[in-house]
Amino acid sequence: MLYRYLLILIACAAVLGGVQVPNFLDQYAKRVDAHRAEAEAALAGYRQIAERETGGSLEALIARHDASTDPVFKAEAAPIRNLYERYRRFAAEQAGLQTDWLGRLRYVLLHPDRELLLETRRQYSPALVLDRSAFLSGGLAALLALLIVELLAAVLRALFAPRRHELRW
Repeated sequence: MLYRYLLILIACAAVLGGVQVPNFLDQYAKRVDAHRAEAEAALAGYRQIAERETGGSLEALIARHDASTDPVFKAEAAPIRNLYERYRRFAAEQAGLQTDWLGRLRYVLLHPDRELLLETRRQYSPALVLDRSAFLSGGLAALLALLIVELLAAVLRALFAPRRHELRW
């Protein structure tokens, strides 16, 4: 009887944790979008200069700064390059998240931006959004948790069950 109650408790906890997955993915995607938009806004002035001076190429603008003999102008190359790389990083992350929740989950599990993942985890605000993806992820989490518990129970029974000696004739 106690074992059944333990299974029910584990299943409930897994469902509650599982329904948070789509919400976490949504908050991660919104964070990616916010960082990309911020980097894009910071690059706006440099994009205007690049349009005017290098035919729209930020890479050419950065190279021009880098090749300058003016030390101040040359020193600007590194911050512009860092900002441009940051923008490209977030744009690539955003492109990887343009899929359904299962694709987002796979992307975040396999190719997360560590900085954004930690930031999302630190600032995560749980919510109980009951949509199709929440039901699916909650159900899958419960099923996985129960399968793991049953597997462990089977292994423990096999290891610690009294062994019967066979009679051989």
